Amino acid sequence: MKLKNIIATLILLGGCSSPENGTSTTNSAIEQPTFLSSFDYQPEAPVNGKLLGIIELGYTGFNSFIVRMDDEDRWALEKATYGESKIGAGAITFELVTDQIEKFKKEMIEFGVAANDINLVASSSALRDRRVVEIADGLRRLNIGLITVSAEQEGNYALLATVPKEFTNYSFMVDIGSGNTKISWIEGREAKSVETYGSLYLESGISDQEARIGIKEALASVPDANRSLCFMVGKIPFLLASATNNRNKRYTILESPEAYDFDGEQEQAGLNLYDALWQESTVSYIFDWDSNFSIGVLMNVN
Repeated sequence: MKLKNIIATLILLGGCSSPENGTSTTNSAIEQPTFLSSFDYQPEAPVNGKLLGIIELGYTGFNSFIVRMDDEDRWALEKATYGESKIGAGAITFELVTDQIEKFKKEMIEFGVAANDINLVASSSALRDRRVVEIADGLRRLNIGLITVSAEQEGNYALLATVPKEFTNYSFMVDIGSGNTKISWIEGREAKSVETYGSLYLESGISDQEARIGIKEALASVPDANRSLCFMVGKIPFLLASATNNRNKRYTILESPEAYDFDGEQEQAGLNLYDALWQESTVSYIFDWDSNFSIGVLMNVN
């Protein structure tokens, strides 16, 4: 499987020194960071890359992403479109899904993506809904290819797309979604990922304290050596970054949990998860505005 080959490459490339503010663009690993006041890292741009598209059916989101990617899996986000899946609201239908897929595909083709370079993926939390499983079967009957992922695979794909290879040895990745949270890292020569509660845990009758315990238990799986930096994606980190940044850079260093105050139930629950995740031994929590697990899926199929 290509994912394993890419992870092996990350391990081989991981390890040299970089400036304190994280501006390295080399393939060498960094020295273990002690403090990052900003993260101005610039990923290597794709060389002679082609446009690829992926449509993501999530538990609450129905999104599409167009990236330019080369043979070395260097990528740059060209366009992102965000919508609602209505799975969590119980309003999803086969017609809604197929209509949205066709709309996304039309937009991608008009942007310049070849029809056979458009992929469709369903998140692990979306696939827990019986209606989504039935819809997936219907899509296959229409010869619409659907990539399905487990929570572990989803975490590994997010890790692959999000954590720069120079920082692999000292970092872990957290994707706080609505349906679940994935925590991932590379240990030895293998990608590891654990799953716990997402920001809609209250809808499942999970208390704030139970959710905190779930986060802390998952975090305990991450080796101490990988805890210096935390790279983050997902709806809740997006809200945190939006509260303190006007999106003028790809990366935003998040503040400590007490710096944020949300009103909505899901937002407050997400902040509770972030608070449980927070630890002084992690020097920086870094949100990536461009990355997500779906781009990791594209890296795997490219």
